[in-house]
Amino acid sequence: MKTARLTPVLLCLIAIAILACQSQPLSKDRSQGAGNNSSADNNKNADKLLIVDCLLPGQVRKLGTSMTYLTPRHPVRTSALDCEIRGGEYVAFDRADYRTALNVWLETALKGDAESQVNVGEIFEKGLGTVPNYSLAFEWYRKAAQQGNTRGAINLGYLYEKGLGVEKNTAEALNWYRKASGLDGDDLQFASTIESETEQRVEKLNTEIAGLRNKLQETEKTLKEKQAILSKQERQTLQTAANTYRQELGKLQGPSIELLDPPLSLTRGIPSVKLRSAIKERIIVGKVIAAAGLASLTVNNRPESVDNSGIFQVPVQIKNTTTPVSVVAIDKLDQRAALNFQLVPHTTIATVPTPPPEPSTPRAVTNSTGIEFGNYHALIIGNNQYTSYPQLETAINDAKMVEKLLKEKYGFKTTLLLNADRYSILSTLSELRKQLTSSDNLIIYYAGHGELDNSNERGHWLPVDAEPNNPANWISNTDITDIINTMAAKHVMVVADSCYSGALTRSSLARLAPDLPDNLRTRWYKVMAATRSRTALTSGGLEPVLDTGSGDHSIFAKAFLDTLQNNNTILEAYTIFRHVSNKVVKDAAKMRIEQTPQYAPIRHSGHESGEFLFVPVGLRQQS
Repeated sequence: MKTARLTPVLLCLIAIAILACQSQPLSKDRSQGAGNNSSADNNKNADKLLIVDCLLPGQVRKLGTSMTYLTPRHPVRTSALDCEIRGGEYVAFDRADYRTALNVWLETALKGDAESQVNVGEIFEKGLGTVPNYSLAFEWYRKAAQQGNTRGAINLGYLYEKGLGVEKNTAEALNWYRKASGLDGDDLQFASTIESETEQRVEKLNTEIAGLRNKLQETEKTLKEKQAILSKQERQTLQTAANTYRQELGKLQGPSIELLDPPLSLTRGIPSVKLRSAIKERIIVGKVIAAAGLASLTVNNRPESVDNSGIFQVPVQIKNTTTPVSVVAIDKLDQRAALNFQLVPHTTIATVPTPPPEPSTPRAVTNSTGIEFGNYHALIIGNNQYTSYPQLETAINDAKMVEKLLKEKYGFKTTLLLNADRYSILSTLSELRKQLTSSDNLIIYYAGHGELDNSNERGHWLPVDAEPNNPANWISNTDITDIINTMAAKHVMVVADSCYSGALTRSSLARLAPDLPDNLRTRWYKVMAATRSRTALTSGGLEPVLDTGSGDHSIFAKAFLDTLQNNNTILEAYTIFRHVSNKVVKDAAKMRIEQTPQYAPIRHSGHESGEFLFVPVGLRQQS
């Protein structure tokens, strides 16, 4: 399956061209097209820039005047080229086999090294050529988390939240996210978005789900193993069958509820909203996803409605004591999802209700003294001119305007790649990986074509030298994730006017409560600025996204640019997401297109509960 932007001509013909990931050339006044670096030699060199599990040789050390000895080999994640230069050992071809990766990390993990334990856990969670073993992943994450390892705590929370390898426990998930965030005080607590999935299914549906999963796995296995000998028609037939099984499976897996506002924290182990001001009413904002169709939604047993994108806004009356809130969604297959939390009131109740919590302009922060924001860098990629794919119209213009805005208003040091090939993109990322330090922040903005591999739901960005049905020059999201995982930069944010597969849930994101007093708000910024983050903001999920729709820009790029241009305070990425999402959903709906931006931490990328902060140059000069 491909995802793509939609041109006006195609819209007139009512034919949606599919685009998922946009890309653009190399331009720091160095524009590079597809023909410049498309040789087999450069493709081979580009592969050496990808990240591998490397065993470095031990050091020869001297003890006293007459004795020398060799230290144990040391495991690292680095590029294949760097591993070779340093005399290390890595597996060059059998990268899909978990055993080869385990050989690198297991010895030090067994000795108690927390980082190695997280890596072993991720190997078991990914599966790497076999079925994921979530139970073993859970055990290794728990070992690392109990040593205070933040990545281990985040990954452990995710397994608790999804019920993978352990009984599902939302409160326990939030507890581990809280420990990872560093927001653990009585006055400044971890708060986040929370999502509830289907809580029960009848036995018949469970049997159907198991059957569909088996059919899907068998079909995808056949596609993978016999790709070379199948005819084009046979491949298309199998791919169509796999897509059908996947759609049917989505319907049977039931509804989900995501609470967008207010953010939740834990109070005595119960998901709660602490109301910092005395109010009479609180607006609850959430989103329901029901692939089989939504039959009903209730909030505290009262029927409610959702808009075309599944959003609901419901006022809840605040009691003098704790107010329980129960949100229940039932789909047309009679599957049920429930989300329960409580509103903890202020000591007094006001007579005026709270205003609706639309994403509003953040309260101005006039003093950022004491917050160490660090240095800001951006790699902006925009590809219009493809050799084997349809040309795009707005990607380059989007990239140029994003670069101009980030450089002039926010003080970013920028690198602009226009019509870039695979080697240009990977070599630039490799240079940034070498140069950036823990005092740096990096945005990677991507606009261009992309592909989604339906066999593993893995997204790919397509450089201008990419070819259909030939992944040699594609860049997988997994490879990008591996690169940013090994970067020393404190914060890395991917902004993709396309897809980016492999996200965690938003539950692990620390949220800034809108009613937080100025002194606590400043403390929240300090914690977020000091804590590592790896997040992705994308223009859509797996559905097609518009290439145009806002003049010379895509509707996503226009919303992103407008949000940053109109801001004059410290702005966290989640608030940008809320503004951009609201505008994109509305503008796309006017053209009868469903497009919903996504924002979440990136799985297995080294995210540690921080948040990317956009700070205008004037405010950063005060810090």
